[in-house]
Amino acid sequence: MSGDTVHRGPIKVTVGDTTWTMVADFNALCDFQDATGVSASKFLGDLEDKSKEIDALLVRQFVLATLLEHHPKANLRDAGRVISADGDALVRAIDAALPDPPADGDAASGEDQAATG
Repeated sequence: MSGDTVHRGPIKVTVGDTTWTMVADFNALCDFQDATGVSASKFLGDLEDKSKEIDALLVRQFVLATLLEHHPKANLRDAGRVISADGDALVRAIDAALPDPPADGDAASGEDQAATG
């Protein structure tokens, strides 16, 4: 997403009269993996790989996992309504959870600093 400003933190999606808050944090990754048996990192990798076909059931389960922090009583039907209303919400929630990439010319990584410091 070069040049784009990425929102950090929770993502809000309004469906009808309900505003849902999505957070793709560590707990969401674990909830997804626990519910599906699919590694969250594999799912995210497959999601990023445009040549892969993504299972709709896994997408809905991941959306549910991102809802649970703020909506503990949310269910799969709610998750389906959220992703149906805003097809890009999951990608925005994932992007919002990632750290900003280092700017060109920033200090060396922690490994490099440890090796030289």
